[in-house]
Amino acid sequence: MENEVLRTLIVPEEMEEERCDRFLADELPEYSRSYLQKLISGGRASVAGKPVKSSRKMKTGEELVVRIPAPEELSVEPEDIPLDIIYEDKNIILLNKKPGLIVHPDENYHFDSLIARVQHYLYEKGEYDPKAENSFAPALVNRIDRNTGGIVIAAKTAEALRVLNQKLRDRELVKLYLCTA
Repeated sequence: MENEVLRTLIVPEEMEEERCDRFLADELPEYSRSYLQKLISGGRASVAGKPVKSSRKMKTGEELVVRIPAPEELSVEPEDIPLDIIYEDKNIILLNKKPGLIVHPDENYHFDSLIARVQHYLYEKGEYDPKAENSFAPALVNRIDRNTGGIVIAAKTAEALRVLNQKLRDRELVKLYLCTA
């Protein structure tokens, strides 16, 4: 298909016997694990031309081909509410998310979200053009519930997302929670 990106990943020795979904999450950290699982369940991941399951154990040297749909244009127009930016540089944005705002659209609510606001903000600044991108869209590194407020990190580049996701996995970034009544 023309509106997709093919990624071919070769399984290294240290990933022998790793589940397919875990291997993909490790190799493609710019995508959420749930998104990658949807690709797998949708038949978009294959070995030797045959679709694989999430639980399939990978073998050293195998080629896993993943068909990733190209990002769509901004389909959700965010509300015209400025972002509460705590810090921004060329790679990341730290945002103060207020309670009541969802971070990602879902099947029940897809009208406005923090990620739509971030992508719209970067589009307006000329730092993100969904038509020019093949596989990356600005993404959130961490998520918090709709009715929770706090700091959310947005990655402006695939490399920043990969590095920050690894730092979260390695517990180099610490999450702190404060509960008030």
